Amino acid sequence: GAFYAMPKVPDGWVEEIIDRGVVVVPGDAFGENGAGYARISYATDTDTLSEAIDIMTAATAAVE
Repeated sequence: GAFYAMPKVPDGWVEEIIDRGVVVVPGDAFGENGAGYARISYATDTDTLSEAIDIMTAATAAVE
């Protein structure tokens, strides 16, 4: 197994997340079937993960 999630994300989400300082990989980096998804690693400590989730929540609201 790996410490990744690959959720479906709204248009502009990957760019918004990266602009806010959280690094994710656009799904299309893994081929055309990955378009509209983002690969997120959760291999970090709980505090950092919690902070990233807060940022992702705010970014999601900004692009919807």
